[in-house]
Amino acid sequence: MRLSSTRILKSYHYCIVLLVAALCMGMAPPTESPPGDGCLTCSCIDDLLVAVERSQNNDMTGDVAAHATDHAFCAWHQFEPESSRGSTAGLPATLAQAFVGEAENFKRNWPMIRAAWENRLWSMRAACGYRLDNGSLFDLPDLARRCIEDQALTRIVENAWQARLKASADGNGAPRPNEAHPCQTAWTVCVMVMNAQRVEHAAALKNVLKDRDLTRLLQAEPRLASSIFLIVQHADSLPAFQAEMLEKLDELAKKGMLPARNVAMLTDRVMAKTKKKQHFGTQMSCDRGEVVYRPPLDASREEVDRRRKEVGLPPLEEMERMMAEQFCSHQQR
Repeated sequence: MRLSSTRILKSYHYCIVLLVAALCMGMAPPTESPPGDGCLTCSCIDDLLVAVERSQNNDMTGDVAAHATDHAFCAWHQFEPESSRGSTAGLPATLAQAFVGEAENFKRNWPMIRAAWENRLWSMRAACGYRLDNGSLFDLPDLARRCIEDQALTRIVENAWQARLKASADGNGAPRPNEAHPCQTAWTVCVMVMNAQRVEHAAALKNVLKDRDLTRLLQAEPRLASSIFLIVQHADSLPAFQAEMLEKLDELAKKGMLPARNVAMLTDRVMAKTKKKQHFGTQMSCDRGEVVYRPPLDASREEVDRRRKEVGLPPLEEMERMMAEQFCSHQQR
């Protein structure tokens, strides 16, 4: 289920995607994390902070833009078709201005966001197929660790989204910083971090699949199926990658190695990107406090509910109720 694209998110979305894409292309190669339980995929974000420091200390937006286009490191470039390389060449001034504009907010909020993220890691359990009974991430497979990191940050952003909607609906004005919702006052930053992190995770999965057959990988470690699905499902800024992986995950489902409901959710995700009608009704959002389907359903509610039952998804009415309670009820009408 996708969160709503409200006016706030709509106004930032284009800038966020371009900003993260171009900046990650210009970062230094991610360094290997030392043994321990620390953050595994923060290197790209930390490099962004370094670039912020450079831009502020030298008061030069042009050099930040050059830094974003001079190199081809980090993860994003692995997903760009050769024909589109250099497509950000005409954007340096815009990128630099947006980047420097976020610099203070980024620096001020990142320590709190990162601390909350790392605290949430230990609470993530079955979603990625692994339990953290010993309180450690380090002894888990890399893809499982990445999935858990993604789930932790996603939960923080979802909580902040709920708090922002509630504050807006209650007429309280701009939300205040809060330990429970560290992304409230840094919404753009959190989405930027989340998108960058998800691209890194997708790149790691892509690298694994260069050397290993997916079926054999899951035969050796079946629990990785959940982690792989969530990494793909959340790679929304990489629609071509999602479409490519949908075919592979569908084959796994036919072999009984992945729940059919996962393929159903990814199917709708891919269809949403191509502006087609969705088949299973898993993509919901809020519009003036009401639950809506975007894109619309391709059949009657009765038919869609029949399909959902076949793949193990609950009825539309049940999902609508949950969406309304968690998000839409807090949105201004």
